[in-house]
Amino acid sequence: MTRRQCIIMGAIVAASIFAGTRPPAAWATTKYPKTIEALLYAYDREMALYYEYVAFGKVAKAEGYIGIAYLFTALGSAELIHAQNFGKILSRHGVELPSGGTPTVSTAKTQENLIKAADAEVDAVETFYPEILQKLGAEDMKDAIMATNHAWESEKQHKGIIKKIQRWSPSFFERVARTIDEHTGPYFVCQVCGSTMTEIPPDTCPICKLSSQHYRKIEIPD
Repeated sequence: MTRRQCIIMGAIVAASIFAGTRPPAAWATTKYPKTIEALLYAYDREMALYYEYVAFGKVAKAEGYIGIAYLFTALGSAELIHAQNFGKILSRHGVELPSGGTPTVSTAKTQENLIKAADAEVDAVETFYPEILQKLGAEDMKDAIMATNHAWESEKQHKGIIKKIQRWSPSFFERVARTIDEHTGPYFVCQVCGSTMTEIPPDTCPICKLSSQHYRKIEIPD
């Protein structure tokens, strides 16, 4: 198992602890068992990343990296939208989603948290979502495939944003972090698909192709 896979597995374990034991699955006898299983896996992963990014943002803010805290807030907002999209599909197919408190998330210093986040995004783009899409192909549930493609394209945006920062670690991290704090512009997240951008597209979202009116400005953490 690679380092990135270990990181993702840890996040999913955290989400599973948060979720608790799900009741017997009513969906086991449906015609989409593999799809539901894949969506549950994706839902747990996205919820785990959401809580992780929220925690990373709090650490960054406490360490004085307001721009990076804002970045984590924006990324977390997108991950939550991905999870909600998967959750809506699961609910329509009789899957009871977990409800509970906020899980405990392991954090480090901001520089290390950025490296961990970058690894997670690389894994999502290169491994996780391609594998999920492959699993979905056999049963061809259209809305599941669409939601997964939306999440995958959004993760590609996240990977690009984080790698621009993470590539400077460790030699120039402090300088780059302070530059980010000084020059960070607003982030906007599409509430339909989770697309994450630094400006609202002129007409339609580049990922879900719906009106750009669905974008919401993410507020800088207080």
